[in-house]
Amino acid sequence: MQATPGPWLAYRIDEQDEIGVMTPAEEVICRAFEACPNAEANAHLVAAAPELLTAVEQAYLGVAAVIDRLPIEAGHLATPLERVTQALEQVLFRAKRAEGRH
Repeated sequence: MQATPGPWLAYRIDEQDEIGVMTPAEEVICRAFEACPNAEANAHLVAAAPELLTAVEQAYLGVAAVIDRLPIEAGHLATPLERVTQALEQVLFRAKRAEGRH
């Protein structure tokens, strides 16, 4: 199982009170109806998921590289940066598990 590649776009069909997310080729990723008060905000958040995942992957690699290059005298910075990498790892693990990659 693999997620549909981004970009994803939020859409609205007023005549049907439908809100959702689709690819530029109009492949529907998900949809909801306006009975949910947060449907439009949720659709925009879901549409941003591929870009957010890419940003998390880049942040993880960047922070890990910084930790690897820290001089010994900057060791006090390692703990907060390691917390950041742990949080990013958890998000990446969940995303990869959802795709069956982990």
